[in-house]
Amino acid sequence: MNQNFDCSTRDLRAFLAVAEELHFGMAARRMGIAQPPLSQLIKRLEEKVGCPLFVRDTRKVQLTEAGRVMLAGVKHALDGIGKTASDAHRASRGEMGTLSVGFPTILAVTLLPQIVRDFRKANPGITLQLLELSSVDQVGRLRAGFLDLAFVNEPPSDPDLETVPVLVEPFVLILPAGHRLARSKEPVSIKSVADEPFIFFSRPSGIAIHDRFMALCKTASFTPHVVQESHTWSTIVGLVSSGLGVSVAPLCVSQLSLRGVVYRPIRPASFTTVTAMMWRKNDRRPALQRFAEAVARRRVPARA
Repeated sequence: MNQNFDCSTRDLRAFLAVAEELHFGMAARRMGIAQPPLSQLIKRLEEKVGCPLFVRDTRKVQLTEAGRVMLAGVKHALDGIGKTASDAHRASRGEMGTLSVGFPTILAVTLLPQIVRDFRKANPGITLQLLELSSVDQVGRLRAGFLDLAFVNEPPSDPDLETVPVLVEPFVLILPAGHRLARSKEPVSIKSVADEPFIFFSRPSGIAIHDRFMALCKTASFTPHVVQESHTWSTIVGLVSSGLGVSVAPLCVSQLSLRGVVYRPIRPASFTTVTAMMWRKNDRRPALQRFAEAVARRRVPARA
């Protein structure tokens, strides 16, 4: 066999036509060419392979053993080429592909599950690779090209990144169940806990949300006494339940139901926090646009 064997799709289709028809005249008509060129094409193919693929006589054409092996391989190859072309066309329409999506932990128990469920149902050909990351890490990876889309709390301004708010919500106060304000039926003034020990995010773990929290306290003219820091909301809620202190969180955190903790709305309710989806402006892949559009349809406005 020629070690530099090279065969075009046309060669394979010509061989398949002869192998299935077992008649050069009928195969030529099927290919839309004259019989002599087809015979020459098959002869050159046999020379490339290095052995006869057909037994020919005046009455019939038959496959050799090598031809039968070749037939199985050619069918598989042409099926693969057809599928590859079909997949490429689907990808161009945004029906196939892979997206890496970053998200903060709290989104996994709030907005993200329904988004992923609905998107996968509507777009089974698109694979989502979900990465649980802090907002700071997400933005860095997005800029570096290691993420396709990110869900970021208090998104930074960046001319190279598209930013679409998906969740705008007020803050709530997290209190131990036995706290003096736990039974309040009215929104609680943030100033009423000015002297309490606080548990909150460390700034390196969430710069934007940390600074937003500090700004909220500043509106009530106090600097919070933070006795414990963490990098996850679940830990913060757990520490509040132990009586170590109180905390402030976006409303979505109240979906973390834990014994010994109560959530109360805060005055002023107009002080909100934003979670946005972000992606690179120069990334116009149809699959990414499909995902962004699906998320945008589920945007949640601020709630009192």
